[in-house]
Amino acid sequence: MRLFGLVLVCVAMLAGCRTETRTTHDVRASNEREIHGSSGNREFTPEENVMRAVQLKFSLLDTNRDGALSFAEFMGSQVARQPGGAAIFDVADVNGDGFLTPEEVEAWVLESQAKALKSQGRSPK
Repeated sequence: MRLFGLVLVCVAMLAGCRTETRTTHDVRASNEREIHGSSGNREFTPEENVMRAVQLKFSLLDTNRDGALSFAEFMGSQVARQPGGAAIFDVADVNGDGFLTPEEVEAWVLESQAKALKSQGRSPK
């Protein structure tokens, strides 16, 4: 259950990040377009919604827009401020290059979700 909570904190962390170059209105409008698509008609699975939220929030944390999160960028997130949060960077940085790619973050989220579901006696879909 604690791991599941950490996954939720991670998603919330990504949602709570700040950027100096975009206004709150810009971010909300962009997020709505991304989540609902340009037509707003497609419904996404819960898994797709989580991954889309991770992708969107990753882009907000990536303040220098290089497509990867440095440790400093990651430390600006809410998850990094949680007890043990900074260690997540090392766990998610699979190749050990000191940066988190969107793929590494997505893989970590999916793995964390699977572990959380397993600990609750449920199987991942």
